[in-house]
Amino acid sequence: MSQLKDTLHEQATAFVDAVLDSILASIRSASLEDLISGRDQPRTKRGSTQSETTGTSEAKANGRLARRLARRSKDEILAKVSDVAALLKKHKDGLRSEQVQKELGLDKRETPRIFREGLAAGMLKVLRGKKRATFYGVGKAKRS
Repeated sequence: MSQLKDTLHEQATAFVDAVLDSILASIRSASLEDLISGRDQPRTKRGSTQSETTGTSEAKANGRLARRLARRSKDEILAKVSDVAALLKKHKDGLRSEQVQKELGLDKRETPRIFREGLAAGMLKVLRGKKRATFYGVGKAKRS
């Protein structure tokens, strides 16, 4: 029994030594910035990791949401408004913003701007409801 105990003690000691050697090797090869931040990923200029600055589709695939949306030009926003108007033409009773978001695969953070611009341009209109119960339809103005 004593021999078994000694063997187990030797194996456990060898295992712990191997783990500690591996940890120390990782620490020695890491930069000071990586050690302080506690992250494994390369850093960008502003200090965020690369996965935090990627687009929404890649971030969703990783199971995380991106912190910020990519900048959109006025033309890109109007193109999205046109997509929303085309979808709403198919639904005479209108759709709520969540339904439009799901149908077109939009990020929930970009839909308020799309609807605000569409309403201001007259391409979209409110059919009924308020706040989240608002149903949107197609307005009379056309994109020029």
